[in-house]
Amino acid sequence: MKKIKITALLLIAALILALAGCANMNKATDDIGIDLSGAISRAIGTDINTVRVWLVADGTNNFVELDQSEFTISAANSTITLNNIPVGPTYTIYLTLGTLSGDVFTAVQTANGEVSVAGGVDNSLSISASALKTVNPSLTGKNLKAVLQAGGVTYAIDESNLYYGGTTKPAPAGYKFNDLDLGINGDLFLSANADNGQAIVRFDVAGSTLDPSYSAGLPAESSTTSVNILSSTIFNTAEPGADNDFQAIFSQLNAGFIINIYDEAAPSNEWTPIDIEALLSEAGSEAPGLQLSGELIKGIAVVQKGTDTAWFYLATKLGNFRKAVSWAADAVVAEDFGEDFISGSAVLKDRLILNIDHVNRNSVDYLFIGTDNGLYSSKVQTSTDTSLPPITNEAVIPATSGERVELIAAGPTYTACVTALNLIIVSGDKAAKIAFNEGLPSTGLLNGDAGITGLEWKDADTLIVSGSNGLVEIETAPTALTYQ
Repeated sequence: MKKIKITALLLIAALILALAGCANMNKATDDIGIDLSGAISRAIGTDINTVRVWLVADGTNNFVELDQSEFTISAANSTITLNNIPVGPTYTIYLTLGTLSGDVFTAVQTANGEVSVAGGVDNSLSISASALKTVNPSLTGKNLKAVLQAGGVTYAIDESNLYYGGTTKPAPAGYKFNDLDLGINGDLFLSANADNGQAIVRFDVAGSTLDPSYSAGLPAESSTTSVNILSSTIFNTAEPGADNDFQAIFSQLNAGFIINIYDEAAPSNEWTPIDIEALLSEAGSEAPGLQLSGELIKGIAVVQKGTDTAWFYLATKLGNFRKAVSWAADAVVAEDFGEDFISGSAVLKDRLILNIDHVNRNSVDYLFIGTDNGLYSSKVQTSTDTSLPPITNEAVIPATSGERVELIAAGPTYTACVTALNLIIVSGDKAAKIAFNEGLPSTGLLNGDAGITGLEWKDADTLIVSGSNGLVEIETAPTALTYQ
């Protein structure tokens, strides 16, 4: 058995792990014993009663299946054992100590480090203990779908409720919320699975009311009574009350997507379903006999192009397109989709695109692209000259290379992204990593069903994170995180 003794010093954040090898070097598996007495006795102001443990083999992003991963501990019962661990690999061990009350686990401190299991070898090592890297937890225990910061207020949803400022607004009968975004007049627009087909719900911020009638025309256009909109992205063209205040909504359906363009001056909205096979034909692709289901759209980014047009960049399972939407005093025109904006990139053409996000920094438009092999940054071409490449200067962010990146939030200073095991905050050519067990609101792998569901910048230095276990905030300034 490997024996790990953990002692937490009162003021110095250090855990000392002393490992003693097993005498039998021919075993296929070994046990790891962990002594937590020092950590328990010196945890200031907290009655630690539970430890959760995960192992990840080197070179993988999956948890090793353990016989037991949660243990009740106390000053009198402070040793735990991980049984039947395969000998050979180097593992990263993740430990979270905290308090369990009913079904609610509150993390207090973490200890992460590398451990080798190779029976018969005596060795010792030390790893650093860390305080949680998150602050202001809220809605703990809620399986949240998305988060949004608007007008100084944080909004979040689960499938049954809209939460904000201590208020809970139940979903209308027959609705399950999936996503929310900021739209015209500073109101929120919630995507939903709606039995009556009116699957975009407008939340009037001033009146604090939920209004499904905004999408009254949607069921007829989608040729079905029940409509399930998985997510929406909104582009709003002007400040509330302006004469040319239009908004365009791109909404993800189960088997395609639909565009809504709304003119506040003449509020009769139109819903335009997009034929995916026709779209592929326009882009020079063929997809006979498509079986479209699940999440078709992987990401949408909107970039202003001139004074009256915006580029919508769409990353989908079937290709990556951009669409120009133009507006004028009397009409709104949805132009045809153009070329696949990835196909001309030598750097990205062979990558699987999983998400995209746009940000303007110092008057330069950037597109951040999540792929099966890391997060890439690029500059966006906003010229009306369509002969120019849609993106330029593509480069992978080193700290994310080799990782699958599906969730991105590009802020005014930093860019955040999610991998299986870490939330990564990027600043220039450096990055800070926060492991899944260091206070993030997840109950499993960060990119899985029990992981992170939303990233939203509260301000230039504060990131809000939603997940399967509520909300947290992260201070991202260099004084709070270590960038390497």
